[in-house]
Amino acid sequence: MGFMKKGLLAGAAATALLFGCNNNQGGTSTSSGSLALSQDDSHLYAVDTDNGVVSVIDTKTDTKMFDVKVGSRPSRVIVGKDDTIYVTNRGSRIVSVIRNGDQTSTAQIATGVDPTGMALSLDGKTLYIVSATGKETTETGLLQAIDTATLDVKYEKPLFSEPRSIAVVSDTKALITQFKGDVDGAEVAEVDLKTGETMNNKVGLYNALNATKVSSGDPALTAGFASFKTRGLTDVVATPDGRRAFTVGVLAREDAIGRKPSSSGGYYSSGGPCNVGAVASEAIITMDVGSTTQAKTDDLTDCASRGTVNTDVDYPPTAAGASRLATPGVGSSPAATTPVQGPTAAVVDPTGEWLFIVNRETSNVAVVPTSRRQSRDGELNDFNKTGNSFRSVVGIAGGRGVNDDIANNTGSDGIALTKDGTRAYVYNQFNHTVTRLGNPDKGPTSEVRNVATINLGLQDTLNADQVKGRRMFFDAQSSSISSELTHVACSTCHLEGRDDGHVWSFPDGLRQTPTLVGRGIRQTYPLHWKGQFSNFDEFMLHTVQERMGGSGLDATRDDQVAQYLESVPAPENANAKAQLSAAQVRGQAAFEKAQCSTCHSGEFLTNKTQVDVKTGDVYDVPSLKGLARSAPYLHDGRSSTLAERLAGSDTNHGNTAALSEPEKQDLVEYLKTL
Repeated sequence: MGFMKKGLLAGAAATALLFGCNNNQGGTSTSSGSLALSQDDSHLYAVDTDNGVVSVIDTKTDTKMFDVKVGSRPSRVIVGKDDTIYVTNRGSRIVSVIRNGDQTSTAQIATGVDPTGMALSLDGKTLYIVSATGKETTETGLLQAIDTATLDVKYEKPLFSEPRSIAVVSDTKALITQFKGDVDGAEVAEVDLKTGETMNNKVGLYNALNATKVSSGDPALTAGFASFKTRGLTDVVATPDGRRAFTVGVLAREDAIGRKPSSSGGYYSSGGPCNVGAVASEAIITMDVGSTTQAKTDDLTDCASRGTVNTDVDYPPTAAGASRLATPGVGSSPAATTPVQGPTAAVVDPTGEWLFIVNRETSNVAVVPTSRRQSRDGELNDFNKTGNSFRSVVGIAGGRGVNDDIANNTGSDGIALTKDGTRAYVYNQFNHTVTRLGNPDKGPTSEVRNVATINLGLQDTLNADQVKGRRMFFDAQSSSISSELTHVACSTCHLEGRDDGHVWSFPDGLRQTPTLVGRGIRQTYPLHWKGQFSNFDEFMLHTVQERMGGSGLDATRDDQVAQYLESVPAPENANAKAQLSAAQVRGQAAFEKAQCSTCHSGEFLTNKTQVDVKTGDVYDVPSLKGLARSAPYLHDGRSSTLAERLAGSDTNHGNTAALSEPEKQDLVEYLKTL
């Protein structure tokens, strides 16, 4: 597909015939995220999250035909064999169904909380929906199998915590990613599609990424090691034959970050995997799918400790982070570095040769070979000189270049590729536009570029300051926000304004990433774990300059970021009902009995003071809002669950000594409702 030479285009046709390739059909989908194409590629469907609509576009004329109103905060769209359109609505707990030819949603499918992933069976008869949590609990996610003819539920099965995306790889098996992750980071699981049961709870990404640290007893190898966890696995896609799959996300550094705060670099510019400078880098995780799915990744511990890069492998480098493409006309000489950060959607082209990755935080699309590292067939890039295998990195029109201080992030989060190999489309949420990519001159495959921009004519639903604040929050290119060695955004750690489930080892100690939305960030001063910042400007100055290495934002821009964060709704909580259950009522009484309300009081459940709860120092009293979906707990993440935090009896953190074990269990149930 996509801008290939004639031989590869012929290969695409052969692939389609051999594997029954069908757009948006299970593992062979060539659309992902907020975009999808009709079966004949004549219509493009773009989901606009802010406006709650699906825009229908005529691909022959690049013009919008009409909008279809769906639910609240729609995010993903797929198309069935009969051109039925399915849309997940994260704010409504539904999937909207739009039958072929209709200009309205004619049916809805009730889902769990925060439906995020969808896929169709290979025969198109079953729709699989993944929700971040169940209908009644936040403990587990939910997988549903829906009959596409009748919309009847075939089964509903619990999954691990916070699942995100799904790829069907065979008639009987799918891969499902985890978004935030647990103690070993985000994972991928195999699911039996016949029963909905999890077959392999963990593919084993952590051990694969950190093989030297985990398996080696040689102190010479492990001294000075760096270890990494995956987070934010936003998408998973498979090759047309279903034998290989890829998931994209973020690699977060786990070991101690030795660099002290500095306005010239910041914490985050200290080290990184396989020639990547930042401690939070884009991840491309390769998996071979067989009787059991096996992760095929670089040993990042080995890379970081010895600087080695394995060239003799048949999969793309695991750590992306930044690209260095060869300069056209100069052979394989490295060109300027282009950052790649914040993957939101990915597809494999119909030939199975190329993986396309949409990057929201750097407003670009990266293209990388699926089964090799070194260039060939006239491709410019040289892995041995650049350290990466990008065929091209295409900046989205309407965005901006590296280190431009004007925040103009496009918020790109969807991609669709046509079957004939001539067009690719990208949806830009923050601009409400579609970018068409191609190579009208039929030049080298490494010279893909913007061809057209389709403006959907949709209005911003945020005010002007919130719009600018959102662009800055998701911006990994501006030198005002992060250093050239870093290229991270606020959203790199605070996924969607929330937390990432990660515990960082900063010079001042272990610190878990707190959630930012739903907690009244400007109503709960002072800020930070020790309460050392009396206002948002002070907090941003420290975070941007000393941690991220940016030059800093002025008060106006700080205010715009804060306004955006205050506009984002807190993650929906399945435990919160109109009326408390009996156990939750008892837990509310236990909350008072243990004197929790002494510190956790007011609208946001914090008295905005600093206290010593015998964890090593004096710390700010955090808000308890959104506890159920913001593990781990305490400043250093020492407690993985609320029950773990309440284990034992003492008077250090409230008076848990006054509670019986049943009362503690009830208290946990109450805390989950907050």
